[in-house]
Amino acid sequence: MLPLQFTNHRQNLYNTIMLNPNQVRYFLMVVECGSFRQAARQLSITQSAISASIKGLEDYLGQELFVRDKNRTILTESGKKFQGWAEKFRQDFQAMKREFRNPSSQEKPLKIGVARPQLDSIVPILEKLLESESKIPFILQSSSGQAIREELKQGNLDVAITINVGSDEEMADYPEENTHFILKDELALICAKGLSPITDPDLSQLSQKPWILTSSTRCHLEEMFEEHNLNLIVLAEVDSARIIPRLIRNTDALSLVPKQSIPPSLLPAVQFINCKDLQYQFRIQAAFQTNPLLGNPEARTRLLQILTEFKKSHYCA
Repeated sequence: MLPLQFTNHRQNLYNTIMLNPNQVRYFLMVVECGSFRQAARQLSITQSAISASIKGLEDYLGQELFVRDKNRTILTESGKKFQGWAEKFRQDFQAMKREFRNPSSQEKPLKIGVARPQLDSIVPILEKLLESESKIPFILQSSSGQAIREELKQGNLDVAITINVGSDEEMADYPEENTHFILKDELALICAKGLSPITDPDLSQLSQKPWILTSSTRCHLEEMFEEHNLNLIVLAEVDSARIIPRLIRNTDALSLVPKQSIPPSLLPAVQFINCKDLQYQFRIQAAFQTNPLLGNPEARTRLLQILTEFKKSHYCA
């Protein structure tokens, strides 16, 4: 019998320019778990992301590695032979990192990119990061969500935190990213505690009130009001939603802020107004850099542990 041929790549299996180390990691996790679903759970990514990664690996090798059916996932003969290569690849790759990576890389600050509208919502996460035993140093930069995602893909960030309003599958079908939901939030219509309660106001009633808003929320409301031929009275525009509860305490102004951005100490100073026209929920996601040669993978692992604990108490899918 002729030896297994991996489509002219047998001698180039360690060519990491074409072979992503994560493809090997995902392959071995599927072998260990016996199913794509369980492997996806262990890796905290979607099953479709695992499938896309394995498909890319099979295309690279020119061989099918698994036989899939509804009840089980079985290695093909090619898959069994590749498993030995994969184990050696993983061992050699880890040895290479230990040998050549700069020991000081563990002290590099974690590079975190955050979409501007989500800055206020993630303050509790940043506080948790600073309070952790490891006290992970980080550099925080903000920009548009699209720009932050692009920075991650270019390898300039360890983690990108952005908003997601779609389903899990729409958000996480990126094999090159390890993406996690970390927080569920909603826009809250608020005013000072001492004002007379406003019950189920419509947009017409709200257009008669002054507002204190962030620039992004102002744009959102102006578009909505213009659609109904109404004017938005803006008393003040600020950069951070976190200071708004303090600003409105002694005014008759309204505001629309992410609920998670309100400091717990200021919750007693505001009242929440129910308005069906302004109900809006969203989820915040963190996409991690998965290339182990970029950034600070050790700090990313510690951050993921912190986020996992944070999510248990703050996010329920």
